Amino acid sequence: MEYKDVIKTLFADFGVSLSKRNYTKISGQDFRGDSIMNYFYPGSSSNEMLSVSGSLSKGFKIIRGTASFFPSYSHSWASIVRNGITIPYSSDSYSVRGRINPKIAEKVYLAYDVSYAYGKYQMENNRLYFSSVRFTESLKATWSPVKILQFSYLLDHYYNELSADNYKNFIFSDVSVSYLPGNRWEFICTIKNIFNEKSYTYFIDNQLSTFYTSYKLRPRNILVSATYRF
Repeated sequence: MEYKDVIKTLFADFGVSLSKRNYTKISGQDFRGDSIMNYFYPGSSSNEMLSVSGSLSKGFKIIRGTASFFPSYSHSWASIVRNGITIPYSSDSYSVRGRINPKIAEKVYLAYDVSYAYGKYQMENNRLYFSSVRFTESLKATWSPVKILQFSYLLDHYYNELSADNYKNFIFSDVSVSYLPGNRWEFICTIKNIFNEKSYTYFIDNQLSTFYTSYKLRPRNILVSATYRF
């Protein structure tokens, strides 16, 4: 369902979907020491999912921009075989995302995005297997005092739940200056990773397993580039 009022710059939509899929293979896992072996073998299995999502967007003269809101929810049912035992389970995912694009001054624009997501896996006996929380926000500001010059600032904040009651904050920030002397040349100078973050850690959930990944980041650096368009 959709609703639009162009004169009032009001837009909204709402959707619900229910799906069921049948497979000719069964997903399985075996634990051998510190290793997990994932495999498939012949057989019938199914997966059901219910999804609900929507959005609401409105323009406001006071900020000379728009504000948007995007909620969503999904619930799924499935099963997996572990060490020869069939384990039915369900998963729930909740997320809320917001966005605002104000024009705070002449030739100064902001774009702010924020999102919160919570997910959990639960076995058939209602015992919680694991859950996760993710929070992100991003701010981008641009200022173009003259046509040939533009300043940009980017700030990203990640709040990741790595394990139960173990959270980690990551803040990344870049600033850049672009100079366009004509239609063909563009010169950009960027200072990246201003706060000099050393690493970034996140996890991926897959059925009843979580995979944690951590990798090192390039330290604070300056990048200068020149582009010529033919």
